[in-house]
Amino acid sequence: DETLDLVKEAQRWRDTEDWHRERGLPWRRGYLLHGAPGTGKTALARALAEDLDLPVFVFDLATLKNDELLKAWNQMLAEVPCMALMEDIDAVFEGRKNVAINQGPGLTFDCLLNCLDGVQRADGLMVMITTNHLDRIDPAIGQPDGIGSRPGRIDRVVSMGLLENEGRRKLAERILEEWPEWIDDLCLAGRQDTPAQFQERCGRLALKLHYGEVHGAEATLAT
Repeated sequence: DETLDLVKEAQRWRDTEDWHRERGLPWRRGYLLHGAPGTGKTALARALAEDLDLPVFVFDLATLKNDELLKAWNQMLAEVPCMALMEDIDAVFEGRKNVAINQGPGLTFDCLLNCLDGVQRADGLMVMITTNHLDRIDPAIGQPDGIGSRPGRIDRVVSMGLLENEGRRKLAERILEEWPEWIDDLCLAGRQDTPAQFQERCGRLALKLHYGEVHGAEATLAT
């Protein structure tokens, strides 16, 4: 439900540029998605970008220095509306410390915050940050269950977990459209899967059924 609510909110944001301008509100959003690997954080970000017709600018923070990030950020702002995607920020920053530096100067946390704060006007920018470990993220980026001290930096923190039965069923119905008789058993077998694992489970079974390699009750076990 939380993820679906995010999608609805993002869709409304995309359509309310004039509404924000009329009220003097910044037309930008920031989301921090957290959860275990395979729960669909990056998939959600990219699907949103496609659905909202936003070009995606991917920032590999581990490889960037301050001047490089500032340059790339300013180039991106010339292309708004767009999405800035930063994946696995916990692999780069633990708190405010850059833990990805092997040698030489690396990106500083202050430089990242300066970009997110938007010293330059950044109407039309959606920021999506993903992490596997929310506890490693400095509160200045974003905090769950509340409005951050700097709205517009990260406005909302969203937890990504396992699919509920309804979500598994929707995915299974799409992939196994030709074999609906296997959907109930498949959803039961995959109740502890991450979304990525369940998608793989469905795909494997669909291919085996397509080629007639499994029959009867062994179908779900063969995945």
